[in-house]
Amino acid sequence: MQQRQLIIFVLFITITYATQINYFDAQADVQFLPDPITIFANLIQLWTDVTDCPSSACTCQVKANVTSDNDIYPVKFSSEKPNIGSVDIDDLQPNTLYSFTISCIGTTQTITRYIRTGYGHPSKPHNITIILNSKRLKLSWSPPLLPAGPINNYRLTIDQQPIIDNIPKNQFSYDMTEDYIYGQTHIFFLQACNINRQNHSICSNPNDGNVIFPMPITTTLSQGATTPKSSSCILSCSKFLLIFIFFCFFLFN
Repeated sequence: MQQRQLIIFVLFITITYATQINYFDAQADVQFLPDPITIFANLIQLWTDVTDCPSSACTCQVKANVTSDNDIYPVKFSSEKPNIGSVDIDDLQPNTLYSFTISCIGTTQTITRYIRTGYGHPSKPHNITIILNSKRLKLSWSPPLLPAGPINNYRLTIDQQPIIDNIPKNQFSYDMTEDYIYGQTHIFFLQACNINRQNHSICSNPNDGNVIFPMPITTTLSQGATTPKSSSCILSCSKFLLIFIFFCFFLFN
């Protein structure tokens, strides 16, 4: 009877003081962060609250499906608040769903979270072309091959002029508002942009979307001069042929 009571007492003590994972998520309960949600394009910072650890310090780890080997990341606990820990999972891909599972020494309890990374920098707009449509240049493009999230808008800079950043996400062309001056060279910088979780605009590299439209004036002049030269040559040849025929007529008669 006494042995049975001792076993029950030991079980009671074990259950009472077993490690408990109270919280695990990508949201920090700290005041120094401007945004408690710690989800970024290439990094997720996970926070946990663990109590009743079996030793003076909690020992936990997070398994993430970052690679096929399921990488393991140790949790770092605060010296000021020993029950609060965090872990940084980096080298992630933008706008991608990952799984994270925490486990701690002293308990068989685990918590799994499925979290999608934030939006990142998209690649440049695809198939950028420029044509002279009537008297004005028209710039056309296709969406980026690697958007890294839903495209929010397009941003265009022409000849280092003020940026045009209000081009809608479903618009894939832009017409210049002024007539083209022949012989003038224009430089265009086209970017695709996302809005991340922190409400910041993140855009593709402007140099990747750099295109130039040159039209030398000498080419236009040479093309325009082709027709008069050809007409003059034909007229001269015709006169020479008539004179030759007239001369032969009198020579053989």
